[in-house]
Formats: sequence, structure tokens, C-alpha cells
Amino acid sequence: MQADLPRPIARALRALATIEDGLLVIILVALIVMAGAQIILRNIFSAGIMDMDSLARLMVLWLAMFGAVVASRNKKHINVDVLSQRLPKKARALVAICMDLFTAGISLAVAIFASNLFVIEWQSGATVFASVPSWLAVAILPASFGLISFHYILHIIVGVFRYRQIGKTK
Repeated sequence: MQADLPRPIARALRALATIEDGLLVIILVALIVMAGAQIILRNIFSAGIMDMDSLARLMVLWLAMFGAVVASRNKKHINVDVLSQRLPKKARALVAICMDLFTAGISLAVAIFASNLFVIEWQSGATVFASVPSWLAVAILPASFGLISFHYILHIIVGVFRYRQIGKTK
């Protein structure tokens, strides 16, 4: 997709992709190390770190959401596609634009509602475990759904550009 974009925009998108991928790797490695440490502590020393399991559950949520962001960036999300493969090329491109528009809209709506949840949690001052504030636990929701919406808006722009190119001679 970046080949279709001006160089500064493509560079910014590559930087965003690097950050997304980096956070995904950091969370995954931290989760594996924490789970391994907890297993070793429990099986060898008959002890464990308090609230490590709660933190691991929270990190699984963050990992899943960053994974969804990366999947949406690469258009590798779960997709049930029976009809569009049988359509003509131009109709297939139009259906893809409509599906991307729908996905961007739903993701944006969820991001807005998740932002409201984030504000409520911020104001409440509640904690999820230990002294980790609950707003930190839900912060991934508006961020990830906002990024998913952003990626689909980019897919729409590229899709419209490609739709306009179908049938043109070079």
C-alpha cells in the first residue's frame, strides 16, 4: 500500500508500523518471560509473585488488541468472503471499499465508546489489581480501535485510487 503514497506519508506509516510491531513483540516477550518465571517459581520454589496472573491476563488483552491492529494494517484479519471472488474486478473493488468503510465506521464507533469508558475509569480512580489503575487496563481499547479505524481509512483511500485505475489503459 505504501508504494501508492507520497514518500513522507509512506515514511510515517512505516514508522507507525515499526512502533506497532515493536510493542507487539515487547508485550509478547514480557508475557512469555513472566509466565515462565511464574511457572518456575511455583514448581521449584512453591511460591509465586502476587498479582502476576492478573497482569498476565491484562497483557493478553493488550497483545490481542495490538495483534488486531497489525492484522488490520496488513488486511490479514478474519474474513468470510464467498461472493466477491465471483464478481468482476471493478465490482470486487467496490465491495472491498464498502467493507473497509463499514469496518472503519464500526471501529471508530467502538473507539469513541471505549474513550468514554477510559474517561470514566480515569475519573473513578479505581484499580484492577495491586495499585494498577483501571484506566491503564482499558487504555488499549480506544487506542487500538482508533488505529484499526485509521488503517481502514487508509485502505479505503488506496481502494478508491485502485478502483479508479481499473479499466484505464497505461
